Amino acid sequence: MHQHTFVVLAYRESPYLEACIQSLLSQTVPGPIIISTSTPSVWLNEIGARYKLPIKVREGEQSIADDWNFALAM
Repeated sequence: MHQHTFVVLAYRESPYLEACIQSLLSQTVPGPIIISTSTPSVWLNEIGARYKLPIKVREGEQSIADDWNFALAM
C-alpha cells in the first residue's frame, strides 16, 4: 500500500512537465504518479508512454477549479 499518490495537472505542452515527472520519480518515498488534463494531445500521450504513467482526461469545458477537483478525485 502506498502512503500517497502524486497527481500532476498538465495543461497543453508545459515545458516543465517532464522535469516535474523526473523529480517525482526520484523521491525517496515513492508513490504512484498520475497525469491529469483537460487538454489531451499526442505530445502528452508520448510523455505518459515514455514514463509509463496513466493519463486521466477530464471532459467538458475548461475550468481550473474543475480540473483540480477532477485530479483530486483520481
